Amino acid sequence: MARPILMTAVPTGAFRSLFAVVVDIVMNLFSLWQRMLASAAAGSRGSLFAQAVVGRPKDKIRTLGE
Repeated sequence: MARPILMTAVPTGAFRSLFAVVVDIVMNLFSLWQRMLASAAAGSRGSLFAQAVVGRPKDKIRTLGE
């Protein structure tokens, strides 16, 4: 039972650690304000993606026009 869990957990952990290194290198090229903007954009997209995956009912999602 532990083998299937490890088969997905190990590659996921490796990918995330490599991704973190790449993000760290790229973010060092930006100024503080650019980092803040990129972080805010990434957080917003992550939230939107999570809502889409969870399948939040459309009647409970408020739009900017309301």
